[in-house]
Amino acid sequence: MKRTDNSNQHIILLIADWRIERLQNKLHLINKIDEHATNDIFEMMKWIKCNKELSCDDVWNISLSKEDKFNANAANLIYWLTGDDKIWKTDAVWKYEWKDVTAQFLEWFEHRIKRILKKCQTIGQLKNSLYEEIGSEDFYEFGLKYDLITHTHE
Repeated sequence: MKRTDNSNQHIILLIADWRIERLQNKLHLINKIDEHATNDIFEMMKWIKCNKELSCDDVWNISLSKEDKFNANAANLIYWLTGDDKIWKTDAVWKYEWKDVTAQFLEWFEHRIKRILKKCQTIGQLKNSLYEEIGSEDFYEFGLKYDLITHTHE
C-alpha cells in the first residue's frame, strides 16, 4: 500500500517496505526490511526499476534537487547499464573487472551523463532522457573500440 506521509516533512513516500525521504535536500531511498539505503539517484533508479512496487507515477514524479544531481555517481549508472553484477561478476562480456575499467568508462560517458542529469527536473524525466540519449549500443561500441569485450571463437 502506498501513501504520502505529511506528518513528517522529510518523508516523501512510504511504499510497501520502502521509504523515500529528503534529508539535507538529498533524496534517500531506504528499504525498511533489510535497511539497504542510498542517496545516489542512479542507484535509486536501479532499485526502482527492479522493484515493481516502487515503479509508479508518484516515484517517477519526484523532483530532483541540485544536491541530488551533484551527489549522483555516474559510475553506478554505467555499471548498472553495462550489466551490473550478473555480467561484471562473470567474464561473459567484459575482458576486465569493473574496477580496472571504471575510469575509462567515466572518461568517455560521465560528461554526457551529467549533461543529461542537469536538464532533468524529475526522476521520470531522467529515466526517459537516459533511455533516449544513451543506449546499450553506446557501451558496446565503446567496448569494441577499446577492446574491452570478450570475443568467443568457435
